[in-house]
Amino acid sequence: MVRALSNRRPQRSPVGLAWAGTHETTVAYFGEHASSGVAWHLFLDRLRRSERPLVIQLDERTALDETQRRELAEAVGPTSRVAVIAASARARALSTGLRWLGVEAEFFRINHVLDVARYLGIDRRKLAAALNGLDAAA
Repeated sequence: MVRALSNRRPQRSPVGLAWAGTHETTVAYFGEHASSGVAWHLFLDRLRRSERPLVIQLDERTALDETQRRELAEAVGPTSRVAVIAASARARALSTGLRWLGVEAEFFRINHVLDVARYLGIDRRKLAAALNGLDAAA
């Protein structure tokens, strides 16, 4: 489960990839198998049609390889900002990889939602509601 608003670590979730959109941003949860299958390609297609900022919350087991990071960077493009949220600093590698590929991306700890909202210039309450919505879906 996604636990974006607490200090607890996320519980393991069977969901590979879930996302929701608001008027301000796209919020996504990447589980262990996020970057495979039809859902991954549908998600990338959604990102290509939007210039909204992207928030990605990672499960502690999520890992994207070079090809998957490149696909994500190409879908986001150079005009959208990305915030990567995770309980572990190990996930910082995704934001670093995206920056190398020309995307404006930053890493945030899971309990720093206010900092994410400031970085992206979006309403904290709407971001929290979107993250909680994904939590309910997972």
